Amino acid sequence: MILNRLKGIEVKETAEAWHLYVGAGENWHQLVRYALGNNMPGLENLALIPGCVGSSPIQNIGAYGVELQRVCDYVDCVELETGKRLRLSAAECRFGYRDSIFKHEYQDRVAIVAVGLRLSKQWQPVLTYGDLTCLDPKTVTAQQVF
Repeated sequence: MILNRLKGIEVKETAEAWHLYVGAGENWHQLVRYALGNNMPGLENLALIPGCVGSSPIQNIGAYGVELQRVCDYVDCVELETGKRLRLSAAECRFGYRDSIFKHEYQDRVAIVAVGLRLSKQWQPVLTYGDLTCLDPKTVTAQQVF
């Protein structure tokens, strides 16, 4: 068993997006709070999901109409047998409904060490699920979705 305690959040900003490099040991919900607290919307639908950032790509976490694959840019991992570091693009992760390559070919073969996220500055609320459908898409804020 591996207990992942790799921490840290690095943010790089471009004209189009915020790019977050997040250590796999970071708490997922605390990451959502961090992003919103720093005016970087895009993760608000994924609030209150238990676990660490490193486990989020394994089952392509999702809630309230949004899945990780919507914001995941890449996943960094280490091959357990060789120690070789790999960077898998979101496409290479083969995300599906609560599924990814980490449940198949890479199960028990890699340790996820970081996740790269891309949060678009052209934020569009996702209000297609449950109580969120009552919110006005023209005036809603990410904090209200949270």
